[in-house]
Amino acid sequence: MKSKLIKVLPYIVGALIGLILGLNGFYVEIKGVIIGAVSIVLVGIVELLIFTTIHELSHGFVAEKNGLKFTVLYIGPFTFKRENKKFKRMKGLTKQLMYIGRAQIDNFEILNEDDIEKARKAWIKALQAGPLSDLILSIIAIVLGLIFKSYILVIATIIVVMFMCLPSYIMGDGQHTKLMKTDKIFTHVILYTYSIIGNTLVSEESRRFLLEKIEKDIVENEVDKNNLISLSLSAHSIYVNAMYNDRRGLSESINKIVEMTIKNKDIFYKKEIESSYYRNVINTAIIYEVLIEDNKEKALELYKYVQNEKHNMPGEKLDFYRVEHVLGIANRRSEILNENLMNPVLKGCEGIDAIERRINELILEKI
Repeated sequence: MKSKLIKVLPYIVGALIGLILGLNGFYVEIKGVIIGAVSIVLVGIVELLIFTTIHELSHGFVAEKNGLKFTVLYIGPFTFKRENKKFKRMKGLTKQLMYIGRAQIDNFEILNEDDIEKARKAWIKALQAGPLSDLILSIIAIVLGLIFKSYILVIATIIVVMFMCLPSYIMGDGQHTKLMKTDKIFTHVILYTYSIIGNTLVSEESRRFLLEKIEKDIVENEVDKNNLISLSLSAHSIYVNAMYNDRRGLSESINKIVEMTIKNKDIFYKKEIESSYYRNVINTAIIYEVLIEDNKEKALELYKYVQNEKHNMPGEKLDFYRVEHVLGIANRRSEILNENLMNPVLKGCEGIDAIERRINELILEKI
């Protein structure tokens, strides 16, 4: 249903623009049409920048109001680290193309079920704040455009809403809000992830509590097509933690999750982001089997399912280079040491930087 809606968006936009132009007797020469189109594009670009910035600031500040931490702001290729409630631009440009903007949010200490519920509600409010800001801004822009008869502003706003705000909500904030409300497995893994990757690291006690929640989810929930994506994220987190802490003998349930992931590849490939979950969990399983379990035979068997996959999402190429290196398929030492291949979506997050560098060290020590 969602994919069909996205496909018809251009037709909806065209119909709305046609209606507006028709109602206002917009009959001009070809030259005038070109000038109008250029104006719409320029106004749209400015609006896109404004909408994106306010959208991400809304996520961050609402998160902070509810006890979470707003630590990094990403706008296009620019990264701004937040220290003492002030933004400081980091050197260089990010190469991330996955998001127009993003707010890095870190968790507070989560030590019991009450803390989980408090964090869940805080995350839902933070996730909802971005789309709400888009709605308010779009209403303001359209009303101003109609009042001052600036139909270029009205058209540009409709285009930005249809091609940026609505798809972002459908595939991002809206979907994640729904999952945080209904999926405990997804909630637990998100809370764990955002407790270890950012700049405000929680205590060892808090990390252990959240890790135990993920492990319990994996053991107690029979994996099926309905919970497979959430459990694959959980399995990925367990693998990464096990490599970081040199931990052997993981639950047999994790192997079942990987097997179900391979059998149900089509579930992951319905969306670009979720297709990366498929590749991530298998690549991480391969590295774990070689580094920790010393089971190259099993790793090579898993490699068959990713060797011809396109690793395009941020950080994926690095993961695949690691796989090729640990399996002895190619010498990828230079690529592994190339920090430009680390996930640019998380640039400036000290927690994930430490994890990624530790895994690189383990791989280079092993091979």
